[in-house]
Order: sequence, then C-alpha cells, then structure tokens
Amino acid sequence: MKTTKSRSCSTITAFTSVLLAVVLAAGCAPKVTGMVDVPVGDDMATQIKKGTTIYTTEDVPAFVLNGTDAVTTDFSATVKVLDVLDTRTIRVDILSPVPFSHQGPGNMGYLYLCQPLSNEAEKLPDGTVVYSGEGYPQVIAGQEYNISGVLQPHWLDYPRVYIPGSVEFKQAPVSLEGPQIDMMGEISATDTRYDVVPLSWNVGWNTLQASESPVVYMSDFNNGGPLRWQPGPPVRVVQQWSYLSKKPLITTISKDVNLLVPPTGMQYLSTKDGSIKRWYAPDESAFVAVPLELDALPPYKTLDGKTLTITEQSIASGSKAKTLAVPVPSGLRQIVVVYGSGSITNGFILVEAADKGMSNMSDGIWLLRINDGKAAWIRCGNRAAFTEGFISGQEASFARVGSLLYFTHSHDGQIGCIDTTVASPSITLPEKVNILLTQLYGRGPTETEGPLQAQLASDNGTLIIEYPDANWNAMYYAADASGTVIGSLRVDKISTTSFDTKGKQGSSISTSGGISLPSIDLFQ
Repeated sequence: MKTTKSRSCSTITAFTSVLLAVVLAAGCAPKVTGMVDVPVGDDMATQIKKGTTIYTTEDVPAFVLNGTDAVTTDFSATVKVLDVLDTRTIRVDILSPVPFSHQGPGNMGYLYLCQPLSNEAEKLPDGTVVYSGEGYPQVIAGQEYNISGVLQPHWLDYPRVYIPGSVEFKQAPVSLEGPQIDMMGEISATDTRYDVVPLSWNVGWNTLQASESPVVYMSDFNNGGPLRWQPGPPVRVVQQWSYLSKKPLITTISKDVNLLVPPTGMQYLSTKDGSIKRWYAPDESAFVAVPLELDALPPYKTLDGKTLTITEQSIASGSKAKTLAVPVPSGLRQIVVVYGSGSITNGFILVEAADKGMSNMSDGIWLLRINDGKAAWIRCGNRAAFTEGFISGQEASFARVGSLLYFTHSHDGQIGCIDTTVASPSITLPEKVNILLTQLYGRGPTETEGPLQAQLASDNGTLIIEYPDANWNAMYYAADASGTVIGSLRVDKISTTSFDTKGKQGSSISTSGGISLPSIDLFQ
C-alpha cells in the first residue's frame, strides 16, 4: 500500500493528445479524422445527491467526496479497458488474479476517476477512439493499464475502484508473448441444451479464467447453427431459430448480454427471394444483408446494367430498411458474395466474380469499398492468386484483424490476406502463417472422410487458427502480426487447456461442450 495526498476532483480542460503509441505495420502514424464528445460524468458527491448511485456518503471513502483527505490505496491490478462511459467512469476487465468470489459474469469492474478525463476525444480512421486527460496516458478500449486505488467497501454486482489521480493510472508494458482473448465455454446441461460461460485466455500469462455464471443458454442446438457473438460489454449474441420448429433458441441469463434479433427478412439466410449473406454494423446498431449471388440468366450473357442491392436495418423497434444499389462491373456473368463488414455508409464487401467467357481460375476477386455512402469496385486479383477461390466445396473461413482480412478454403488452400484499406488491395499469402498451416496439416488426423479445412478467428488484434490434432482434439493457435505462434489451446471432450510457446501446460477449465470464439463482424 502507499499513502499520498489526493488531488482535487475538479474538472480539467481539454488538451491536444499525442499520437497513438503503437507500431503500425505500414510504419506511419494514424490520422485523426475528428473529435467526439465524451459525456461529462458527475462527481460522487453529485451522484449521491441526485440518487444516481447505489452508494451513500457513509459508504464512499472521504477523499473521493472532499478531495482533501489522505489516501491509502488498498487495491492494485492490471486491467483492460472495455469502454469509457463518461469522463469519470471506465468499465474494465480485471486481468490480475483477484479473489472476487461473488463478482458478476466475467472479470468486469468499474473505475471512478477522481481526476476526470477530457470531455473531448480523438477518433481515428479505423473507428478507434483515443481518450485523454491531464497526466493520463492515452486511454483506448482494448489496451491494458496498471492501476491502483481504493476498493469500494461492500461493493455490489461489480467491483468499483476509486482512482485518486493520473499517477495511479499508467499504461501497462506490452506483453511480448501475447494478448488476452475472449471466448465462450459451452457447458452441456442436457442432450439438447448447453449453457454459455465467458472465458478469458491470457496468452502472455498462459492462463485461463472462467466466469462462475452463464450468460445465455441455447436450446435445441442440434437444429441451430454455431453461436455468433461479439465481446462486450455488453456481450452481443445473435438470436437464431430452430430449423424445424422455428422457435427462438437462445435465452439470456445475464443483464450484461445484448441479444441481437435480426429484422424480419434477415432472420434466415435462406429467404423467399433467395439466399443472403448477413452481418452486423455495431456503429449503426443495424444488420446488413446482401444477396448471396447474382447470375446472368438467359438470354443475357452478362450482368451489365444490373445492381447489387445492399440492405441495412436497425434493430430498433419500428425502424425501416435503407438500401444502397451498386451497379455491377461490366463483363461479369456471375458474382458471389463471400464476406461483408460495416454499413452502407462505410464498409466493404468481398466477392468472387465469373468473367464472361473465361475459365474458372481466371475468375476475379473483387472488393466493393464503401466510403461515405459512395461505392467503388476494385479488382484484387484472380482465383489463381488464391489456389481455388472461395466458392467450390466447403465454405471458406474468414477472420478480420483491423483492416486485414484473412481467409482460407479447403485442405489444399493456403491462408490469404487482403488489406481492405489500401488504395490498390491485392491478395497476399503471408509466408510464416502458411508455414504454420503446413505444420498443422502434418500434426492433424491421418484418416478423414474428406478434405479437412482450417478455421480462422480473431480477437484483440490476434489471428487464431483452429485445426485438430492427430487425436481429433481441437487445437487453437494464436499468432502475432508476423505469423509467429504465441500460445495455443487444446479442447477435448471435457476441458480446455492452455499452453505456452514451449508446450508448457498452463490452466485447464471444464468445457464439456467445447468453446466458441468471437465473430468480429457477426458475418454469416
């Protein structure tokens, strides 16, 4: 513990932030696109007076209320910022092992800043919001910080820590071994139901942590699809319906889950007008859908004059659909949508397109880029650049890491990558990642009923490759930006176990139904 004199809890003025302290692959600093307002949070004395907090004057440490009493800190931890709620309140994931036996789902807690942040923040082109304040490091969701303060006595639901000032809030050293990955553990409850429990894999520490409480459960899972979800808070989970009974399958248990219900016409991927692809645009709180494919039907030989119509509709009750109709490039006889991200204002769609009179291996891979509601087609290469394309055989697997979209298809295919933001995007085949993929094929099952494809996922800027071992246990490998493995998980019939880069076993937790990794765009 340490004793200091508290700093005043008075409001501070905004100041210009320094450039974001991360090393970018492109070797250049991010460009600020604008400023955003940060809600001004009331100090604790005002919250108590207004009745907007569950705590009273008797509950809250005196230094928080008067700004003058001596402070004896009694709590220190490494935390990951989840969300900045206002200038005084930050929602965090507590990474350091702490004995909170009655904590809510996950390891979430709240920081109250006696010295508030600025009421303005910078917004970068990729949507990242950079918060600042006098003496504070740049505060960014997803990054880790070392904090110390005073734990709220007899806290309820989630721990609350009072941070005396910016001195007690510092950027944590970046772990060279890896980040923290959010997952969901599927715990079999009955033959037709499983409960879903939040898990946290700290790759650098080679540890796993599990919440004590499920957040949702899925019924009749044999007649549904895989769980589609995004990390929170709140955790977003997409509702789905039974193929047979048409009844909803997912029920929320925790208040920290936002159950996303796609609008009518987007609830099933097969509709009366044909199949669709669908994803979620969190900035718009909306689902986006597009026809799976467009074909030139006789007597037409090409799609010239046709448009690809993209539909966006908010999940808010009573909302109406908005559309963007984009003319198809000339000379194509078919396009098939393989991935989508973002909204009809800012986003992208990846398609495989068949050229008139050309062989399959000459078919094009196109990126439809949408900026400020204006769409432009960019050809990224031919199928030959990516083995056999996306649409033959089993469905391709995708993972987006920032602006980089990774993909793989079939057992014989490699892992490809497209930077979706560069002026002239093209398909690349990352060398180290594909060396790893070849090694995984060598460690996998020797007898299969058909080609066995790797599956991709991502979280917290990390690419994750899943492929079974020789005993058919699911293996998950976390790779850094260079393609180097920084940790792995083994998932068998009863548990999930972490391993470091040298194969040393870390934590093991019970997951009788397996695990589910997040889907950054909730694409399906």
